[in-house]
Amino acid sequence: MRTLTLALTLALLLLIPQTGHTQDDRVFVDHIDTSKYSKNGRVRFYLDILNGKNQVIKNQDKDKIWFYYNDEPIEKDDIDKVELSQFSQIDEPLAVGILLTNYRGFVDLNSAEANLFKYVKEGTIEFLKLMKKNSNHWVGVWVYNEQGMENLQPFSKSIDGAIDAVRSVSDQGIAPESGTEKQEIAPDFYGFLANATSTMADEDELPRRRILLIVSDAKGRQELRTNRQRIDDRIANVVEAAKDNRIKFYALGASLQETDYLQFLKKLASETHGLYERIDDPEQVAARLQQLAPQLTKQYVADLYIPGLPAGQKHTFRVEVETPDGRKKSAVYHTYTSLPKTPTNWGSIFSWIGIVLGTILGVWLTIWLVLKVRASRENREEDDYEPVQTYSGPDRGKLNVRSGPLAGETFFLTEDVITIGSIDGNDIVIYDDSISKRHAGIKIEEMRYELADFGSTNGTWVNGRKINKQFLKDGDEIRIGNTEVVFSLK
Repeated sequence: MRTLTLALTLALLLLIPQTGHTQDDRVFVDHIDTSKYSKNGRVRFYLDILNGKNQVIKNQDKDKIWFYYNDEPIEKDDIDKVELSQFSQIDEPLAVGILLTNYRGFVDLNSAEANLFKYVKEGTIEFLKLMKKNSNHWVGVWVYNEQGMENLQPFSKSIDGAIDAVRSVSDQGIAPESGTEKQEIAPDFYGFLANATSTMADEDELPRRRILLIVSDAKGRQELRTNRQRIDDRIANVVEAAKDNRIKFYALGASLQETDYLQFLKKLASETHGLYERIDDPEQVAARLQQLAPQLTKQYVADLYIPGLPAGQKHTFRVEVETPDGRKKSAVYHTYTSLPKTPTNWGSIFSWIGIVLGTILGVWLTIWLVLKVRASRENREEDDYEPVQTYSGPDRGKLNVRSGPLAGETFFLTEDVITIGSIDGNDIVIYDDSISKRHAGIKIEEMRYELADFGSTNGTWVNGRKINKQFLKDGDEIRIGNTEVVFSLK
């Protein structure tokens, strides 16, 4: 009798690779909405604040959330107010696609043990029943096996229709043909996954928040299983399409046989900032699916009211959260944000100016002129210098940041070794999820500058070419994550 092994994976990723069953508290910025900024100065942050069990942390204190704008802290005096709620309270819909499998390798017809798909089916029905609490949610359901993939329920708000469709699927899957009991036939899982993702992406009526829930063992056709690189290539294409269309994968991995392929479900979830968890008892599958539905609607929504930020430019936002266990977690929103202009009450301003202008204008101008002349005399020598040219040590190189969160800044290379990364402790810290914790470094010896990549995720590039180590010359263009810098000698 084959041993029934079940692995359930829920991963929200973000930023930090996850391993094992336990994880630290984590924070991700799912989305930033500025559609109301021109009206009332509101920037809305959708935040996933999760504990080690992939559950939304309860009773998060809004006073323990700090906001950063272009990596500069937003002071409390500049904030009108902060409001914290949860997704279920703002009455926004979400779209959930569900991809199930009941192929022969997933439903063991020859085993006396419990039918795995039966538990998946029960849990999916309970999941959908909980989704009915908001009549505006959208649901679509597919099931695949050896014969192909069937769209049980096209995307619609008819959750009852989706429940009936799932209930109609046979618990027994596809019966083997005579004489083929020992033959294993795997379906085209990665092709079906790409089709489901494409279908979800093409649905223009779906709301912004989109989740594709996968219940599978991730086993594809034989020609893929003997070539892991081909699987990685297929996953890369699917992940790119998902990111372009705001789709997150919630991967629930289950297998009656080997579990090696579940790592690919984990990769799908982590690279789209989805969810993943592991569970070994098959009877808990239904319970875990049932628990997942309310978690989707507990996402935190932080409304930051801060009118007057510069409009029409691309900016980065970062959020820092102190969770109830006292740990601080930080997350950068991976997309540049452009703010519209906020309205100004010019009528009120001009009325106030008209009342006070006649009485104080003459005095104010006199004081201003006196102070201006005095300051000009005292600071005349200082005016001859550019304020940004502050380094006056021995000749060393420098990095001029052209794009990225630190655009416009200059870093003088004054140490023998300079490290670059996304966490505190590096000589140059760039808060950007495309940059590794310790991404790269520059070693200076006998006035030669050697740039080295520290095994980063996205690599280090010089003049458009990916490098491991390379000596720099004046004018070299370096790209690290989303940041571009130019190396030059002083």
